[in-house]
Amino acid sequence: MSMPASGPKAYAGIEGVESLHLPQPDDVKPSLLLVDDNPQSLLALETLLAADDRIIVKAQSGEEALKHLLDKDYSVVLLDIKLTGIDGYETAGFIRAREKTRDVPIIFLTSYNKDDADVVKGYGYGAVDYIFKPIVPAILSSKVNVFVELYKRTKDLERKNLELERAQHELVRTKAAESLIKHAPDPLFVTDLDANILLANYAACELLGLEPDRPGYASLSRFLPKDEVTQFTGALREVTNKGISRNVELHPRSVSGKVTPTTLNASAWRGSDGKIVGAIGILRDMSEYKRAQAELERSKEELQGKIKDLEKFEDAVVGRELKMIALEKELNALKKK
Repeated sequence: MSMPASGPKAYAGIEGVESLHLPQPDDVKPSLLLVDDNPQSLLALETLLAADDRIIVKAQSGEEALKHLLDKDYSVVLLDIKLTGIDGYETAGFIRAREKTRDVPIIFLTSYNKDDADVVKGYGYGAVDYIFKPIVPAILSSKVNVFVELYKRTKDLERKNLELERAQHELVRTKAAESLIKHAPDPLFVTDLDANILLANYAACELLGLEPDRPGYASLSRFLPKDEVTQFTGALREVTNKGISRNVELHPRSVSGKVTPTTLNASAWRGSDGKIVGAIGILRDMSEYKRAQAELERSKEELQGKIKDLEKFEDAVVGRELKMIALEKELNALKKK
């Protein structure tokens, strides 16, 4: 199917389009919060984790860490358990108690050995992982990098969602709304109050295998698995009845049989009198995001495997050293005799 050009050039000369050119926000670097009451340990952590794609923030107490968490979002918190004042467990409890910070990943740092560390208690306070001192740099970097990458992808998706919602509201206010809808780069459609598709843009037609500019698209329900139809129609009903926005995960199957994981953002479509006359839906292809998630999961599994191998190696080395000590003692005893 030959698709028309999209992007700013495709909209050139259309009245009212200028308001849709949203400024691109500055890239927000992920921030890491390092919490340890030992300045030397903080400096060592900063040296290990510093990189151009992130911001390092340091705190020497639980109280100071909580103040930092009020100012900005953090991709991960590395929290030493044995802090002066409120300890790491209490600090983690306060972090989890706040609505704004309850989902921030926390990695506990501890000098306890694995047998003495209260791992269950730590996970109860919301820790996602433990790192035991002395720290292995490769393990620390790998674990932190996973959360930094997840943070970047999450913020990127949030930004794109915001841009789509803003563009959507602008579209319904312009005289060239129909033309803009058809040429939008993301799959977009307009329905009536009964969820029948009145207009589908070229990207939506390509996704679903429809012929552009052909009337009678019927409902999007015909492209969905049975277990998602009720979820889809229920979301549209809420949108058209209450005038709210809804996000729904859908897996439409095109005419050719291709299934695409998508996220539908649906909001009310209002007429010139302000009354709701239907819904506007934007389908965002989540294939790349799903693949990225799968890759991250595989990376985490591989990391866990490497950690276990390292632990086995450490146990073997310690065992060998203990045997050497025992042999040396026996040899000394024989010499004395």
